[in-house]
Amino acid sequence: MLDQGLLGDLHYGEVDYYHGIGPWYGQFRWNTRKDAGGSALLTAGCHALDALLLCLGTDVKEVTSYETRSKSKIFEPYEYATSSITLLKFKSGRIGKCAAIVDLPSALLLPHPPCRERRQSAGQQISFRQAPHQPPRLEHARDENA
Repeated sequence: MLDQGLLGDLHYGEVDYYHGIGPWYGQFRWNTRKDAGGSALLTAGCHALDALLLCLGTDVKEVTSYETRSKSKIFEPYEYATSSITLLKFKSGRIGKCAAIVDLPSALLLPHPPCRERRQSAGQQISFRQAPHQPPRLEHARDENA
């Protein structure tokens, strides 16, 4: 698609990696260590960054990155910041953004429904209930007043 020009001449790209790598996930034990996981960008966001570079090119001129960490007790074992964003400026003038988030509860990773379904579900209330060391459960409740 890119080589054929079907998307036009890209000037901006955004590829993000959102994941909940908590105690319920197999790689959690080793991934929390700085000497093994390294950073949110290295352990997970590298895949998103690779895709971004594939789409926009590798002529990177400037890079700025910011990071923070979750305050959730579930993610306390991490020896590094669990969320980062990286901004890239390319020699070609293009710009890109890559987020690397490993502290997202897995229930928040919901696919975006088509617009038709979004309108139909506009009156729903969504809540999360979480047991210690378990991914949150998503519960839907219909708002009769909507």
